[in-house]
Amino acid sequence: MSILQVHCNGLHNIRDTLSHLVHQSLFFHTECTKDHLLKIALFDFDWMKVGRRLLVSEQNITDIGRDEPNESNRRDAVLMMWQRQKGSSATYRVLAETFEQLQYCEIAKKVKEMEGKK
Repeated sequence: MSILQVHCNGLHNIRDTLSHLVHQSLFFHTECTKDHLLKIALFDFDWMKVGRRLLVSEQNITDIGRDEPNESNRRDAVLMMWQRQKGSSATYRVLAETFEQLQYCEIAKKVKEMEGKK
């Protein structure tokens, strides 16, 4: 292999790495859409644990539990409350990491997949 080939291969690898980093950077800073939050609420997870991990206040969690008639509505309400409270900081990264920390790895994977399908 010539020096030129090694150099070009090195640049190719650097370009791939940079492309990957840019993609990851976009993923990490993209705000969740309401449509995706509604879809995520259909998955089976403990809405109170997720809400607490997302730093939704205890008062809001209590209100959601009292006011919403079923688990699906409660999951939806806690995710929407989180988005209202955090605004542009309510990102796919934060949500995926929250699900991973709570051992909902399949949901975390789906959250990551949704980001690319905005």
